[in-house]
Amino acid sequence: GLQSVFAIIGELKSAGHEPARYDEIKKMSNRLKTDVIRLISGDPHKRPPRESNELTLKVYAGLRGIQSLHRSLSDQAHERLQRDIRAQRTSLLNAMRGFGFLGVALVIVYVFLGLLLAKSISHPIAALHEVATEISQGNFDVEASVESRDEIGELAKAFNSMALRIREDVAELRASEEELSKANVR
Repeated sequence: GLQSVFAIIGELKSAGHEPARYDEIKKMSNRLKTDVIRLISGDPHKRPPRESNELTLKVYAGLRGIQSLHRSLSDQAHERLQRDIRAQRTSLLNAMRGFGFLGVALVIVYVFLGLLLAKSISHPIAALHEVATEISQGNFDVEASVESRDEIGELAKAFNSMALRIREDVAELRASEEELSKANVR
């Protein structure tokens, strides 16, 4: 009964909920307890009816007073809870916006890094293509610039070795051709 009410009031007070209002409920509850004990103690037939009626009305008035205070505290607690919920919702929305902006920023950074990587791969390949085109047109004096040590750098070295070998073979062919033409002229 009232002991459990007092225990709950104690817990609420220790949690920081308006101790003055809970003290008021506790005082009213103690008065109510005293009036109820007076009302039920003794022989009701020996007590004048007017006194019994007054005690009963006092008990009901005390109960209404406690109910009113309880409703008031419940309304205040509900309003406080609603404010806390709104504050948490605002905080959560702000955090979500922050993560959204961070996500967009990361996508932009990754796209930029992807473009840089694509350019770092396609630029040397385009340079090798130009060298291959020059060689196919008979210009064996071109060389591919070797700027990296990865597979593309190895490919550029292979192109340069091939171009050197072709230059040497062409030089040998021309030398052989000149010897043959000199030998045919004599």
